Amino acid sequence: MRASQKHRIPGTAARTIARNQRDPDAVTIILVWRSVVMPPDQQREAALVAFCADLDDVFAWETAVRSEHHVLLHA
Repeated sequence: MRASQKHRIPGTAARTIARNQRDPDAVTIILVWRSVVMPPDQQREAALVAFCADLDDVFAWETAVRSEHHVLLHA
């Protein structure tokens, strides 16, 4: 993805995919948006749908847990 510049989700400051060292079947995807360049909800959701569709054969999205957080402190 990085080499092909694919899924550079608009407004994100960081995009990370990490595999759990103790449970290799558990993967965490972290997307960080900057509020000052946050695209509209519809644009963000469309980018996430495309991202998920492209990785549909890799991840079991039906078991995914999605959450959103507001960063209180960044060092």
